[in-house]
Amino acid sequence: MRPINYNKKSLKSEFTLPIAAVLLNLYAANAKADDYFAPDSIEIRGNMSRDIDLSQFSQVGSQAPGIYTVSIYLNGNYATERDITFTSESGKLTPEITAEDLLLWGVAKNATPALMQADMKSNIAGIEQLLPESHIDFDFPQRRLNITVPQQYVASNPQGDVPETEWDDGLNMLFLNYSYSGSTTHNSSASETASSDYINLRSGVNLGAWRLRSYSAYTRGHEGDRWEQISTFLHRDIKTLRSQFVMGEGQTQSDVFDSFAFRGLQLYSDDNMLPESQRGFAPIVRGIARSNAQVTIRQNGNTIWQSYVPPGPFVIDDLYPTSTSGELEIIIRESDGTERRSVQPFSAVPVMLREGHFKYALAAGKYRSSDIASREPSFIQGSGIYGLPWSATVYGGGIFSNDYSSVALGIGKGLGDLGSVSLDGTFSRSQFAYDTKTGGSFRFQYSKDLVTSGTTFTVLGYRYSTSGYRDFNEANGDYYDQMPADYQTKDEQQACSGPVIPDTSIAC
Repeated sequence: MRPINYNKKSLKSEFTLPIAAVLLNLYAANAKADDYFAPDSIEIRGNMSRDIDLSQFSQVGSQAPGIYTVSIYLNGNYATERDITFTSESGKLTPEITAEDLLLWGVAKNATPALMQADMKSNIAGIEQLLPESHIDFDFPQRRLNITVPQQYVASNPQGDVPETEWDDGLNMLFLNYSYSGSTTHNSSASETASSDYINLRSGVNLGAWRLRSYSAYTRGHEGDRWEQISTFLHRDIKTLRSQFVMGEGQTQSDVFDSFAFRGLQLYSDDNMLPESQRGFAPIVRGIARSNAQVTIRQNGNTIWQSYVPPGPFVIDDLYPTSTSGELEIIIRESDGTERRSVQPFSAVPVMLREGHFKYALAAGKYRSSDIASREPSFIQGSGIYGLPWSATVYGGGIFSNDYSSVALGIGKGLGDLGSVSLDGTFSRSQFAYDTKTGGSFRFQYSKDLVTSGTTFTVLGYRYSTSGYRDFNEANGDYYDQMPADYQTKDEQQACSGPVIPDTSIAC
């Protein structure tokens, strides 16, 4: 058998060519180049090439800058449709929008300090500089501009809110409500007959936003006929302030000071003009969503709030008030199905307000009393209650008259699992004819719900007052009690200088 001889040179060639081809294919697979289309290949006239730049179309999704009519969506919710000018940056279209545009499309005015300080008319360099963790995406085929911002930066309308443009003042009208009661008694032995009648009248006039109300009564009996005008006042809504304006006879508000009757003017907050989800106290829930997440809030096993939030921090401040204390279970379900749970205890005493809410009352006029032994001085009164963060509320006010002054200051605080507490102090100075009384009154309130046992423990009010303290009612009612026995007012002096009038309460 003849042996086979291999040629080393031919063997080397056989292996070199396949290896080179493989290496060349691997290099070609990793090499990348932009697509390019020569516009001159379409048409050439007179052997002259035209300088047309189509580089902006060389990347996927690139389009020419200009003005486009687009639909604008904020966090997936349609806002408006308008013409937007787009510029090209890094091969992508970038919209020219202003801070004022963001407010019109639903961003809160006080979302961030940077937004509040920005020039409303100038184009913004980047939305993330004004609203962190925000971004803008333009879907050119759909002509849709998607703006995504964290939920806490969005101006939300509370649940049940009705725009002022849809409020109705009602019908112009005149009405009269009345009630009558009467009796006749006959005494056969004395051959006497006695009768009595009582009529209660409540009448009013509605004209536009104004309301005129009158409350009067008529009594006829053995003491004779008597007509009493109990109260008459004119009032109307102040929609922009969520307040009521009243002139005439009425009662002051009792949130900070004890209420008393007066005749004059009054302006005060009206909770009935707020949606039910903003009345009373309810805790504010804060959290962070990692994606487009579903947030569920439960109390005592019942779902009281559920909605979706975009990625980033969120704030939920429109919970309906369900109780003065308890525990909220917060469930955050991310888009990938993962869940995070937390428990937020809360508690509130009656004076507490939601964070950021303000309630006020202003009154000026003359004190009014049915007791002829009381004086009726002029006065001015003001009070305010403000909800602070961390489940705290501060409140206070003052009453000022010629011979009387009073100042009140207090704070309420939710302590979570420990309940809630409030403490306030009121200091007064009463000037009488021959004496001056000063003093203070201190009030303590506490509330706590034991959810597991269904028990509510509440100290509605414990008050301690020094001997010199007087509220406005007491100061005016006690005025004559503080005078010497022989002191007489000008009216009494005039009455006693003439003939004696029988059946009067004036002692001459």
